[in-house]
Amino acid sequence: MYTLGLDTSLVEASAVLMRGRSVLCERQKKRSGSFSQDILGMINGLFDDVSIDLADVDIFASAVGPGSFTGLRIGLGTAMGLADSFGKPVAGVGTLDAMTRVCEDAGAAYLCPIIMAQRGQVYAALYSKMAAEPEKLTDDMEITVDSLAKMIDGDVFFTGDGFAPYAGLLRDKIGHHVESAESPGRSCAEGAALLAYEMADRGELSAAPPVPRYVSRPQAELNFMKLQT
Repeated sequence: MYTLGLDTSLVEASAVLMRGRSVLCERQKKRSGSFSQDILGMINGLFDDVSIDLADVDIFASAVGPGSFTGLRIGLGTAMGLADSFGKPVAGVGTLDAMTRVCEDAGAAYLCPIIMAQRGQVYAALYSKMAAEPEKLTDDMEITVDSLAKMIDGDVFFTGDGFAPYAGLLRDKIGHHVESAESPGRSCAEGAALLAYEMADRGELSAAPPVPRYVSRPQAELNFMKLQT
C-alpha cells in the first residue's frame, strides 16, 4: 500500500512517499513565502525518484494542525484535491500526533511536541510512554510555557521549534531530565503517512472530508472580528 504524506503546518514543509511503513523517498524544505508552489514541486520530486505514478497512491494524508493557518490549508487542500482526482481516500492527521509518531523511540517517560504560536504561547500536547504505545494525555493546547511545565512531572522529550526559545524556562520549571530535538530526523509528513496507513490497516479511515484543526481562532479571524465591533 502506497501512502503520500504531506505537511505544510510547520516552518519546514515535508512530503513523503511510503510503502507500508517504509519510506521510499522524501522531500523537506524551509518555508520561503507561500508553500503552495513548494509543495507541488516537492511532490513532483518524489515521483522523479520512483517508478510509480501519483495514480498508484492508495492513501493521501496531510497534517491538519495546529500550526500555520495558511500553511496547513495548503497541504490539506493539496491532499484533498489529489485524492478527489484519483478517487482515493484522504486522511487528516493532527500535526502534534504526527510529530509524536516519529519520536516514539525517545527514552523519556513523556513526549511533548511543541510549536511556536502567537501572543507568547505555544501549541503543545502531552503523551505518556508508560504503556507499549504513547498515550495522549491532553487535547491539543494553545498554552503558556509556564502552564505547560506545571503539567509535566517526569522525564520528558520535547520536539518542535517551540522548545529552543523557552529551553531554560522549561528545564528550570520541570525539575526532571529534559531532552529535546527540534527535528528528530524524521519528518511530520512521515508521521502523518504512518498514522494514515495504520488507520487504514484498522479500517478506521473516515469517509468525511478532513478539516483543519485550529486550537484557537486564527489571527486573521480575530482581526476581522475587531473591525466588526
